[in-house]
Amino acid sequence: MVWQVVIYEAITGRPIEEVFPVSASWNASLFGASESTFSFKMGDAETGLTREKVRSLFRPNARLMALQWGDFVMLAGKIESWKWDESRTVTVTVVDFFRTETAWRLTDGVGGNPVGTLDVTNRSLSGAARAVMARFMQWGPDWAYPIDLPADGPGTFTESWVFWKGFKILDLIEQIEAQGVEVYLRPYLTTEKWLRFQMRVENRITIGASSFHLGAEITPLSGIEYECNGSQQITGGQGLGNGKGEMQLTASAYAPTPLDRPIRDTKKDFPDLVGDRLQEAVNSWVAEESEPVEQLTVGAFQIDAEWSPEESAPGRAWNLDARNHDVVPDGRTIHRVISVRGTLGMTLNPEVQRGS
Repeated sequence: MVWQVVIYEAITGRPIEEVFPVSASWNASLFGASESTFSFKMGDAETGLTREKVRSLFRPNARLMALQWGDFVMLAGKIESWKWDESRTVTVTVVDFFRTETAWRLTDGVGGNPVGTLDVTNRSLSGAARAVMARFMQWGPDWAYPIDLPADGPGTFTESWVFWKGFKILDLIEQIEAQGVEVYLRPYLTTEKWLRFQMRVENRITIGASSFHLGAEITPLSGIEYECNGSQQITGGQGLGNGKGEMQLTASAYAPTPLDRPIRDTKKDFPDLVGDRLQEAVNSWVAEESEPVEQLTVGAFQIDAEWSPEESAPGRAWNLDARNHDVVPDGRTIHRVISVRGTLGMTLNPEVQRGS
């Protein structure tokens, strides 16, 4: 099996055509901000890439490009630009469209209409994110993307995002994430081979699991390092919410464990948050940063007949067993892949994060 690259219509996810890059450098991440490049040769008899096809297939913003291994989609992003050079190479730049496009769209069109106000009342965080993304796509067929919205449900999240503040959709998503959840669009293929995205809203997104032993003779993992890093560790935090100067709202939280180290308190901005939502965001931040980060680094994941690239995809949980390791405690620890980089070859470079 080899990598495949396929072009899809951005609005519907309809497949258009498979294309054949000669090289690629890609990055898939749970948290967006990723950018990838795929290079193609003009005049290649095998690829059949012509001037007309370049302009049709690689239309910025109108096309999605997906990197696939069989029916598994490792990466699907928006074509943002392409560039030709004198070697007759066309290099296509593909970006994460979720974080990119939600940073452009407002809660309405550009007319500043009161209908742009978005009210969310007593919803779960998943339900709040669903309402935000429904607003992202609700104004007509040319606002659409092939996104499956997450579950709705009752909860404590209540907010009114008024139109005149000019919020972008990403602003609202990030306010929801500040309450302690992650939001991710997982690409997948339907049974008809159309491209879609499953919107996941979870405290800690995991998509499937694999088990590895750190001392195994045969393993797809190599270049393993282990670090204990306290550079961001804090003992308490003050969150600065909505407002300015003496009128700015604040909330504080302290490390949940007994202190056996000098005080290391600090502050962090949480723009536009107020009341319980500000306090919950500060609680989540301080709890996350109150202990040193113990980080395992994996230099490479090697694809072969036994180990699929799906086992190194963003969100994949890794159950890592250690026995008599130099520094890693005995037993099983849970990590997960938060991003992965690669080419068109069989070696992947994952970034993993310690779990529970």
